[in-house]
This record gives sequence, structure tokens and C-alpha cells, in this order.
Amino acid sequence: MNRRPHSLPRRALLACLACSGPVSALRAQDRSLQAPLPALWWPSERHWQWLRERAPQSLEVQAVMKAQYQLLARGWSQAPHPLTQLPAGPRWQGEAAPRRVADSVGEFEQLQALGFLFMLNGQTAYRDRALELLRPWARSLAPVAQPMALRWLEPAVWAYRLLRPHIPAADRSRLDAWWQAHALAQQADRQLDRPDALDRHNSHRLCSIGLIGWAVGDVTLVESARRGLQQQLMDTLLPTGESLDGRQSGQLADHVDALRPLLTLALALRESGDDLYHWATPAGASMARSVAWLLARTQNPSRYPDLHGQTVEPGQLQPLQALIEAWQPGLTPLGTLSGRQHSPAGVRLRLLLNSLPAQG
Repeated sequence: MNRRPHSLPRRALLACLACSGPVSALRAQDRSLQAPLPALWWPSERHWQWLRERAPQSLEVQAVMKAQYQLLARGWSQAPHPLTQLPAGPRWQGEAAPRRVADSVGEFEQLQALGFLFMLNGQTAYRDRALELLRPWARSLAPVAQPMALRWLEPAVWAYRLLRPHIPAADRSRLDAWWQAHALAQQADRQLDRPDALDRHNSHRLCSIGLIGWAVGDVTLVESARRGLQQQLMDTLLPTGESLDGRQSGQLADHVDALRPLLTLALALRESGDDLYHWATPAGASMARSVAWLLARTQNPSRYPDLHGQTVEPGQLQPLQALIEAWQPGLTPLGTLSGRQHSPAGVRLRLLLNSLPAQG
């Protein structure tokens, strides 16, 4: 058993501050040639080095690190709480989990923090703690076919790709197979005669498949998600900027949840040179247009009486705002969000990664 002093997060912070098959690119159809390249979903090694060098002087980096340490400190000495199944109800990163599963699904946010801190300072305690969490989950959680359930694992997928080269071969083999089983279950669950074959459920399905493909180095899964994303944009986004889900329900929250997996997967695919955020369907729909549609209604709700005074909770908006800023730096916030210092640790991490230099 690994020995981990309870004071490790504080000590690690001090130590860290003291240290110094390809997919063809798509041409953006309506993007300025001068627009900066968006951040990557997973930073490059040059970006990690940039963060390591600036950590001792950068208040922004230190604040994000502190948020991750605080997240870990709450459960550092606790045993893992794996589940045999995941809840499938509506959920956005930053929103509170159902009380009965809060400790369990909170471990995925911990994994994200562990991956980030391990990449910054290389302390094996973070990798070892991540394995302590992942191993029982891989034994307990059978392949998840429900897209709205598997999305809980998104922070853990992000962390796994970072940690994967540094974990023992036997663990890597077992965990790779576990992740791939989830992706295959997602693919097998899609039935064209069901409504969820086209709506936001399928967007979350494609996002999970693509992220898992990147995390385990499965080019077939990545390519499947890329092709699926293009078709999904044609199926689920309207030329007006609306989403299929938002139009059917009349709820802004459903439009927000429809966009988040699309923007997430598109950001991951930037690594292979794709720009599906600005790519327009033959009908003229695009993620960028759907973001503009949402911005207009969150910034000036009084101009849209058909919304009947609808608002979207900050816990739902903040993760999407962080993704939008990755594609369109400096874009006016969605409505009146709380300050960044009050954002969840995972959102603050995404905002930090958005600020990395374009050339990485």
C-alpha cells in the first residue's frame, strides 16, 4: 500500500512552485484568417513545460493549482467508492451530483486534478492515487451503454490519457480494455429507430467514443467519432442556430446541454487539425452559429419574450462558457456568471488551458 501523508497537497504545492492514423484537416468556412487557433483539449508537452516554468510566478496558475489541491484534500485518505452503474439523469460538470452518489462520481473530478498535478510536477504519489481510484472502478463498473450516464467519466478520460504512459503495463492493458468496452457499448446502443439516435444523447455518445479513442490511442474510435460528429451536426443543429433538442423542448438548458458535447469533441479533434466548430453543414448550420444564437438570448433575454423568462443555472453555463472561450477567446460571457474564482475546479482548469500560447 502506498504511503501518503495527509499533508501531501500542501507540501506538493510548495514543491511544485519551487520547481521550474491521421485525420484530414477541415477548412473553416466562415472563420477569419487572423483568428487565433483554439486551445487543445489535452495540452502538448511544450504547453506543460510552459506551465511548469511559469507556475512559481503566475498567480493564475497558482490559483488553479490551489483549487485542485483543495479538491483532492477532501478525499485524499478515503477509500474509493466505485459503483456498479452510473446515474443517467441530467448533469453538467460543475453541477452538484445526486447525494447518494456524490462521493463516488466526485472521484472522477479528483482524477482530473491528479492528472493535472502529475503532469506539472511528476510526483508519483499523484499517479499512484489515480491508480488506486481507477482499479476498483474498472472491476466494478460494467460497460456503460447509456450516453447520459457515461458522460460522468469525462474528467477521468482526460486524466487517463495524461497518466497512461506512466502506469505499469499490466494496469494499462486492463484499463485500456475497460475504456474500450465502454466505447463499444456506446456504439452498440445506438438504434436508428429510437429518438436518441439523433438528439443530444447521440452527441454525448459520440463525445465519449472520441475522447476514449484519444485516451487509449484507438484511431478507429477517433475516426468513427469524427465522421459521426459531422453527421450529427447535420442532424441536430438548425440553420437558425437552434438545436433540435432546444426547439423540441423550448428549454434553453437543453440547448446548452446539446452544445457541450459537440464543442468538447470538436476541441479534442483540433489535435488532428480539424475545425468542426466553424464547419458549416450544407444547410448552413454550425456550432459557431448555435453559440451565437445562445449568446444573443443569454445576454439580452428581454428581447426574446418567447423564452418566458427562462434562465440557465451557472453550474450548467460555466462549463460551456469555458469551451466557447477555447474557440473564441475573449467572447462576452454567457449572461451574468459568477467570477472565475468561484468556478468549479474543473472549469477553472479548462480556462487556464485556454490561455496557453497558440504555438504548442
